[in-house]
Amino acid sequence: MIKQRIFIALPLPETFKQELEMVLEKEVQALNLRWVPRQNWHLTLLAPQYWNEAETNLAIETLRNNRKSKAFSLESEKIILAPPNKEKRMVWLVFKNSVEFFNLQKNIVNALLGKEFNLEINLRQEKILHLTLARFDLRKTGKFKFEEKIFNQSFLADKFELWQSVLKPEGAEYQSLASFELL
Repeated sequence: MIKQRIFIALPLPETFKQELEMVLEKEVQALNLRWVPRQNWHLTLLAPQYWNEAETNLAIETLRNNRKSKAFSLESEKIILAPPNKEKRMVWLVFKNSVEFFNLQKNIVNALLGKEFNLEINLRQEKILHLTLARFDLRKTGKFKFEEKIFNQSFLADKFELWQSVLKPEGAEYQSLASFELL
């Protein structure tokens, strides 16, 4: 059976994306980085898994039947070079730590762990809530000037989605396969 690259995302509202896009406008034009397309902006709840169609459908059914989390507010803080304390290779929008976000993530993982399909979880992943805005390789870009920017905006997280990711040379293409409203 053909495996699909599937992950679970918390999408960002259009108004939030528009405000962020205005703040980033100068950097996008000035810096030759691989900027993530606006339509791909999301917060990752479950990193990519390789599932066949039956596993994907089982995940959708499981998540529809295990809705426990309520809608909650998320607040962004700043735009930084990342990851912190390591060689910089990305631009992140960092969010304030959110117990509700990590509880939603835990509820999703626990619901899926109870089913009979392969679930790969990287427990060593950093617990810094962030949106990846750009990627770069300093060997290719060379050093560049980047100033950290404050971006304090909040939005109501009222749904999450199961997305398929198709990797292409020009970058990943994402498609939402299912949406799950939070209570």
